[in-house]
Amino acid sequence: MTRSALVLVGHGSHLDPRSARPLYDHADEIRSRGSFAAVHEAFWKEEPSPREVLRTVESDEVYVVPLFTSEGYFTEQVIPRELRLADGWNLDVEKSVTYTDPVGTHDAMTEVIVQRAERVTGDPDVGPGVGLAVVGHGTERNENSARATRTHVDRIRERGRFDEVRALFMDEEPVIDDLPAHFESDELVVVPLFVADGYHTQEDIPEDVGLTDDASAGYDVPAEVAGRTVWYAGAVGTEPLVADVVLERTADAGADFENETRASARGEASIRRLQVDELTEAATEGVDFDGLRAAFDRDGSDDRGFTLETPETRHAGLSEREFRSFARDHPRYVSNWHYWNRIVGGRGTHRRAFLRWLERADRPVMERYDALAGTEKEDETGVTRTWGQLALTVSLSDGGERRYEVRHVDDREADDADLTTYDDPAAIRDLSRFTDDGEYRPLKTAPTLPSGWSFAARDGDDLYRTVEHVYPATVANWHREREGDLDVTHFEEAAARQTGIYAEVEELDRNALERAAEACCVDSQCLKRRAWDASEGDELDAPRGDGKFPCREPCSLFVAGAREFLRLEREDESRRKDAEDGATVRAGDVSDPANRYRARYRRAKRIAEER
Repeated sequence: MTRSALVLVGHGSHLDPRSARPLYDHADEIRSRGSFAAVHEAFWKEEPSPREVLRTVESDEVYVVPLFTSEGYFTEQVIPRELRLADGWNLDVEKSVTYTDPVGTHDAMTEVIVQRAERVTGDPDVGPGVGLAVVGHGTERNENSARATRTHVDRIRERGRFDEVRALFMDEEPVIDDLPAHFESDELVVVPLFVADGYHTQEDIPEDVGLTDDASAGYDVPAEVAGRTVWYAGAVGTEPLVADVVLERTADAGADFENETRASARGEASIRRLQVDELTEAATEGVDFDGLRAAFDRDGSDDRGFTLETPETRHAGLSEREFRSFARDHPRYVSNWHYWNRIVGGRGTHRRAFLRWLERADRPVMERYDALAGTEKEDETGVTRTWGQLALTVSLSDGGERRYEVRHVDDREADDADLTTYDDPAAIRDLSRFTDDGEYRPLKTAPTLPSGWSFAARDGDDLYRTVEHVYPATVANWHREREGDLDVTHFEEAAARQTGIYAEVEELDRNALERAAEACCVDSQCLKRRAWDASEGDELDAPRGDGKFPCREPCSLFVAGAREFLRLEREDESRRKDAEDGATVRAGDVSDPANRYRARYRRAKRIAEER
């Protein structure tokens, strides 16, 4: 397995949870194969952002693959800018980064389109007598947007499998609205070259094609349209084969990987022998960790050169056999050394620092193990610490191995029988995307995490990955702050790098920014603690919050809000009065006058004006 890491970058959405689903699915599949040391997700409009994701990666070599169907504005400008790439290096974390072309332009995507047609028709030989329409978004503002669609269509046409193959578009000619006019075949398959099933693929295209007048009411597949039988496939990016295309992209870029599976569990006696074996080997180089010292004097005249020392005992002049025997007499010190240096590893990393913080590893080993085993207090087992709305518990099994559990802080005292139990970090990631009421949570650090569940982690990596899924990049930034190395991007700088429709946020004046921070960046709205201000040396008066982990720069939801707050500043009084009467809407729809962040902004502005 390569020690490189993979980062998949997608668009994401503040409004539609379906946007991120394919990226998560492909990341899970690649992660299950063990092809990379780690697989990370990042989004332009969700968390973690490209600006944050690389600081969560431990590997020095990273492959970044944009999960987009074509080249264009996002893959050529936005993502490289947000990753801070320069000459193959990330300027934030000094990692070697290989940024590939988007998945959608790879030759292998041609086969994915064909497989999508096979899947929707249920016919592995679909083609003769059938017309195929590959639908892209297209835009006259960037000619590259349509290039991938046309290229795949040309390749499929060259195969001669389908009677007709056409490229159609939503936003440029030839348009999808005229589907029947572009084909003579009586049976048509429509495959949208989109990554995710969202508004375009589930509403716009079905209505434009004529499958239905109201996509929200559903539609049949196949359906009759102008006397033709139309099979509508949905977004090509949801096809499982896309995971293989991602791996081909990385291989083309130089990644050298092999698939492997997680090692099987060992028995307790086998684990103990392994720990002593590895300590004996390490003693020849010297061990000094958490009160345990082990050494071998290479200059001795015989084989009695081993030393084993703990805060309670010291044994010197030992043979290897005696060394092993005494090591077995100190299982806590040996297992503690083995766990942190052979299992967790990553000395100096934020992941290791977080796991040691969790079990309060600054305490002596014997005291700490008493706490983990539950012998300090009869009514408590293990050590529990909170992280946002998560209660994280580490304890020891009967065999002395660490066990980790995660649950909502409100469920800390709940009986296990009353909770739904999970053992896959991806399951916690998926449930954490929605509130208890089923509302989409575009801001992962909003204090709206659902309750009623518990997660049993297989190891510290599982625990860390789960925390990262729920609160992306918080561990890395917490660690950097503890080390005095937290880099902060203030609003002025963040606004200056915005392009496209968000470039205007630079025009938000100082008072409006103050109200925006007061509306969005407080404990009732976000569990992060704001570390950024208006600019270097220009602090905002708005509360920073009391969260454990810092917010090092304005998030994408805040930038989207700033754009809407700027518009609000330009509205007349009557429009603002009408907005006061709006109903509750989705948290991510900052453009809606009834949005809670927008309403809080207006309230903050009124209070400021009344002072």
